[in-house]
Amino acid sequence: PLYFNETFHMSLGGAGFSGTFPVQAGSMVGILAGGYFSDKIARKIIKRRMLLHGLCYLAGAPLLLAFIWIHSYGLLVICIFTFWLLRTLGAANANPLLCDLLPEKSWSTAFGLMNTSNCLAGGAGILIAGYLKRDFGLAGVFAGISGITLLAGVLLLIGYRFFLDRDLASQHHRQ
Repeated sequence: PLYFNETFHMSLGGAGFSGTFPVQAGSMVGILAGGYFSDKIARKIIKRRMLLHGLCYLAGAPLLLAFIWIHSYGLLVICIFTFWLLRTLGAANANPLLCDLLPEKSWSTAFGLMNTSNCLAGGAGILIAGYLKRDFGLAGVFAGISGITLLAGVLLLIGYRFFLDRDLASQHHRQ
């Protein structure tokens, strides 16, 4: 919302709506569609969950560069919506993938650790964004998320290509 208020000189109410609606709408559609697609693609080949996760992150990564190059309110909102749609469509695969890889007795611990890590990363991200805003502006900070998302997508595809088969086979032998 602060970005929309400062950049487009919107009221705080309008900026609040513009800063949250495309994120929440994209996330809701992405998480619902992501669950469906995750189950659909994993029916025959379970490891496709990680592939979908990585490809969605790679597809979404460049969208936040719009904060640097696009100065149109409408196009920017579309890019934000689409980024969050793709990000959550991919992330919907994380929990099922944990269940595929870990023994059932470890699921609650794994979810707890993943949620704790997400909360810590989110808090650290806000703190770091506050420091970076002075030098790069909010547009630069948001565009920087593209790099983080790209790195996450690449790491997921590396895991898919080099480690997932071995880890799935190891889990299968434990059962």
